[in-house]
This record gives sequence, structure tokens and C-alpha cells, in this order.
Amino acid sequence: MTEEEHATQYRYPWMSFTAIKTYETCPRRFKYRYVDGCEVEENVRMERGSIIHSIFENFFTDINPSEVYNMLQKEPVGKELTDRDIYKRFVTIMKARIPNDNPIFVDSEEVKMVEKNIEAFAKLEVKRLLKLNTDLGGLGKDDIKKYWFPYALEKRYADPATRTYGVLDRVNLNVDGNFTLMDYKTGGGHDAKEKLASYEKLQARIYMNMFREAEGIKDPKNVNFYFAFTNVKNGRYPNLLPLKYHRYGEECMRVKVEKYRAAIDAGMFNRPPEKWEQNGELRRALFYKRKICCSCDYTEDCWGKPRDVFTAEVNIGLRMENEKAHNKQLSMSDILPDEEPSLNDDEV
Repeated sequence: MTEEEHATQYRYPWMSFTAIKTYETCPRRFKYRYVDGCEVEENVRMERGSIIHSIFENFFTDINPSEVYNMLQKEPVGKELTDRDIYKRFVTIMKARIPNDNPIFVDSEEVKMVEKNIEAFAKLEVKRLLKLNTDLGGLGKDDIKKYWFPYALEKRYADPATRTYGVLDRVNLNVDGNFTLMDYKTGGGHDAKEKLASYEKLQARIYMNMFREAEGIKDPKNVNFYFAFTNVKNGRYPNLLPLKYHRYGEECMRVKVEKYRAAIDAGMFNRPPEKWEQNGELRRALFYKRKICCSCDYTEDCWGKPRDVFTAEVNIGLRMENEKAHNKQLSMSDILPDEEPSLNDDEV
């Protein structure tokens, strides 16, 4: 399909990953946000995430290769710096960027959450720096600038083939000449994860494809992707999850993107719980409402009830369904699905 044909076939010829994810999560939410143009007021969670991303980005302008090089050498007094010393220095640099005059930081818990993300990020960077130093048998200033400092930060990429675009948090150039793309997950209290969710795989595939197209990289195996969960409640800290090129995954990504475009153009903006309710999957519908609808910015517009009332009704419904299941002596694994439901269960 030519670019001109693509542009005229669909109502939204170019789509960001955020828009694609929104449609995959809930078509009705997509309609409110992108078709009806209902703006979402920035909440504390969104503002905190923006601040943390800004701190991570500015860290590499607040420090220079010479300073990092000196950290890896001996101090003037002759004391050799340890990884703990470097970690403390990194944390100090980033904490200086916390905007204490911001109203959200009146809540000390918000400050702690930002600091936790900073500490996890610092650990990640210290580990990466020391590994590079070991692998190369010592780092010079040029090596630090080339391999430790990012190849790109918060840069927008686009892929004309799939007509998708997005902003990459960070790109690293590896010693072997390959590239590693990174996306920070800074939300509150992630559990340590062992595998990626469907939408995370979709995001990684889209971003890797965009980067390869923009940089003219022919071998897809030369680009990898990492999610950095910098605010985990338990387990590894920070929690890093990789995703490598997979031909089947790439094909699924392209099919999904085109499938969603066609559905959007056809005006398919249904509410997922309604389909499950019609199929008699009441528990699944209620679970989705609790996980997705109760925290949505458009709850009142979508369901015609105040969020607190809607949430209370969902919780009561779930409790009643759980009691019915208990009476039938069903296990909890039969009551609720293991993962958040999505529009489809295809692996990407």
C-alpha cells in the first residue's frame, strides 16, 4: 500500500503508540479522547511521571564525561571511589532536580516515590558504568561519552510503513555496535515482573520497528528493547525486562495496527464489558470494570454515574459473584483471570 493510499484509506493515517494502546485497552476511551477531543486534566500521577522522566533526561546534561571519568579514577587524596560513592553522587545530582516548589510535593509520599525512582535509576546506571569499565578494560573519556552516555534521549521517531510514531525515552549504543532502546516505567508500586504484558510487547515491537526504519538498520537483530521498572514493590530493584526481535512478533504487530485502524475507521467504539456480559462472563466484565473503568477519566460520561457510585456497585457485584463461586466450591483461580483482560489474547 502506497503512502497516498494509506493516507486516504483511514481516518487517522498516523497514530501514536499511546493512541493504539488506548484503543486496545478500551475503544470507548479512544473515542472520548481522540474522536470527541475530550481533554484529560493532568493528575498527580501524570505530573509525577513527567517530573521523573525529566530528571532522568537532565541527569545526562548535569554530568559530563570528565566527571564520570574522574569517578572511576582515584580521588586527589588517594582514596579510590567505590560503586557506593558513585551511586551517592548520581543520586545527589538527580535529587537536586526535584522541584520542591511543586504543589504535589506537599505530600511527603510523593517525594518518597520520586526518590525511590531516582535511587533505582542510579543503581541501574552505576551497574552499567562498572560493567562497561570491566568489559573494555578501563574507560576513557571518549568511551564514556560514546557508550555510557545515551545515543538519543526523548527523541521522536516515526515509521512510514506502519504510519506509527512515538517518543523513545532513551537509546544506547552498545560496544558491539548494536542498539538498546529503553522505556522507563515509573508508576507507583509495580510488582517485579517476569514477563511482559501484551501491550508492552506491542509497544516494544512498534518502537524497535520505528528506530530501525529511521536509522536505516537492515538487520533487525541489531536492535533490542528494555523496559526499566524503576518503582517495584518487591523482587529485583530495578526490574529490567528485555525484548528481542522475533519475526512472528513483528508480523503480529503489523496485523494488530492495521486491525485497529480499520476498526476505528468503521466506528467500532464498544465497551469491552458489554461483550462479556452478553456472553455470560459476568466475573470477567466486573474484573475489567474494576481494573480499567473505575480509574478511567471518562467513567461518569461513559457509564452515566459518579465514579464513587460506579466503583461501589462494581465492588458489590464482585463480592456477590465471589460468594456464589465460593458456594460452588470453586477456587480463586476460576473466579478471576490471572491477567488484566484486553480486547484480545493474541501474543505480540
